[in-house]
Amino acid sequence: MTDQQACARAFHALHVPGDPVTLFNIWDAGSARAVEAAGAKALATGSAS
Repeated sequence: MTDQQACARAFHALHVPGDPVTLFNIWDAGSARAVEAAGAKALATGSAS
């Protein structure tokens, strides 16, 4: 199994009926570490540029 497959399975496992997945948008490595330290199980990225 590749790392990407393992990540996909882990992300899929977060999708539980009645327990929505909350994604936190991060914009740099520092915000990613802060959100992870706060207990986020998944991160999202976005870009307007």
